[in-house]
Amino acid sequence: MARLKQWHRKPVAELSIEDGFGVWFERYHKHMQVNGYTEQTLTQKRETIRYFVAWCEERGLEKPYQVTEEVVNRYKHHLHYAPSQTGEPLSVSTQRLRLTSVKVFFRYLMEQRFIEVNPCKTLQLPRVKHKVCRDFLALEEVETVLLEPDLSKPTGIRDRAMMELFFSSGLRRNELTHIGVFDVNMVDRKLNIVEGKGGKQRVIPMTSRACMWLEHYMDGVRPQLDKKLTDRLFLGRYGQPLSNGTVTRSFGQYIKRFNGNCTESQSIL
Repeated sequence: MARLKQWHRKPVAELSIEDGFGVWFERYHKHMQVNGYTEQTLTQKRETIRYFVAWCEERGLEKPYQVTEEVVNRYKHHLHYAPSQTGEPLSVSTQRLRLTSVKVFFRYLMEQRFIEVNPCKTLQLPRVKHKVCRDFLALEEVETVLLEPDLSKPTGIRDRAMMELFFSSGLRRNELTHIGVFDVNMVDRKLNIVEGKGGKQRVIPMTSRACMWLEHYMDGVRPQLDKKLTDRLFLGRYGQPLSNGTVTRSFGQYIKRFNGNCTESQSIL
């Protein structure tokens, strides 16, 4: 976990380069902190800009003012064909996210009068095809999916507890992964969400069945997984807090097991 935090805080480029990407991004990062951006947004901005800076450095570009409209359009073209971690092409939403981060970063540089021409001025983001989601699960289907985890394994009990809570409460995926042990109130059957969308805090009720599985997980499984002494509720097999991607893949495999023809099951997350 410590290494993960260090990686997320690692400069996007060398800070020793005068007026380089690294120096200016750290100023941009402080600007966002002062303006109340959430930790999740700050991390997301750092990672998406890191991709862009690494791509620029491979082409000998170390300073923001070296970036032109042509360079930005070449980066857009690169993202269109770049593979994801699974080997598949990057989704349009991921391409838009990375390009938007670059666009906002250069807008900040314009506001600071560091550059005179915005290289993203004419940048057009890829268009998202809006599709009607047809993969909603009926109540009977949810009950079937809940039976998929292998309860003979600690991770199976963890996943059952997560899904019971997720499906019964309407939590967002990011809210689920950021729940802390002390956010759970078993007596009143309430859950305190402190890292909701936009940094908003709220309290939601929990069903008796979700409480039962949470108690089973917290008493019998979580102590085995908590090797790093973290206060996050849901942990991986090595004690690390679960990421959003891990939850998506985990839930997705159970849904696909239930419905082998489902190709967009993860969209419900």
